[in-house]
Amino acid sequence: DERKKKKEAIPADHTAEKSDKTITPVSMKEIIERNKPQSAVSHQRGLFAPGELHVICAQTGMGKSIFSVEMGLAMAGGKESEPYAIVKSILGDKWDATKQRVEYLDGENGEDELYERYGRGDVNYPDTFTVVPSGEISSIDDLEKYIRQRAEESKYREDRTIIIDHPGCYDGSDNPHRMQKFYKSLKSIIVNYRQGGHCLTVFVLSFVNTDKPWKPVYSEDIIGTKELKNIAHTIVALCPCRKGGEYRFLKVVKSRSGEKNEEVPVLKISKEGGLFLHFVGRMNEKDVLPLPVKSRKTPVTSPDLEQDIFEVTGTSVASSESVLQD
Repeated sequence: DERKKKKEAIPADHTAEKSDKTITPVSMKEIIERNKPQSAVSHQRGLFAPGELHVICAQTGMGKSIFSVEMGLAMAGGKESEPYAIVKSILGDKWDATKQRVEYLDGENGEDELYERYGRGDVNYPDTFTVVPSGEISSIDDLEKYIRQRAEESKYREDRTIIIDHPGCYDGSDNPHRMQKFYKSLKSIIVNYRQGGHCLTVFVLSFVNTDKPWKPVYSEDIIGTKELKNIAHTIVALCPCRKGGEYRFLKVVKSRSGEKNEEVPVLKISKEGGLFLHFVGRMNEKDVLPLPVKSRKTPVTSPDLEQDIFEVTGTSVASSESVLQD
């Protein structure tokens, strides 16, 4: 009797809250059938599958912003544009993208910095490549609301790509719990977008630990919440190259499409015709990683690397660059 009295005394607000959302289970057969087309496209395109969350990471100053803008211009400009050809040469034949609107959310640079970086070359910037400069969005909460709003506006109309450069610029990014929720929300927005019959692709820019640049980059080296690493479909890292200075190499750290390779693309940054990273050749990662300081017998800018690339790819550094610049 005493237990019965205590049970009856429990206030109504202690019971579980009822959700207004109606949840309807879906048969496995229906899930498989309606995702077949996307699965086929994802497998075909390999890296950076549409309708997924991807990460471009690097140490400070390696050019991750430049590469992300390059990617954005390639998708906004379509297959006839010069940036598309440049990105295609880096990522290979399996990479493909439909022409679409690309929105670049720049948390670091205002209009003056954007002009200094990207306005000096003779580049045809398509109207479908838009920018939200620094200062327009102040917090992670506002960033999430903005992305959700843009997704709702266009999910029944078109494919779209959003580039976030980078989440650490916004108030609230120093709260790990908030960032976990943010990345989960991004994934939810991407999945919800598919209900409109189109794809929302999101690129997040992040940083890697710089303590030992001569060692290979792995997912645990990426700075930030584990949620981002777990949710991401593809993670690539721009890494310092043994040739030094203007050179980088691009490593696939994670790919659910299975696009990992011992050979990595070697890139060179150039301001001719716009600020871009250009493909130079392919080499084994161990041959392009910077040498440890104690082990260096030659300068970082090793003249032997040009011959190494020629032996691996059959194309010299000089000839590769001249072809790309023509």
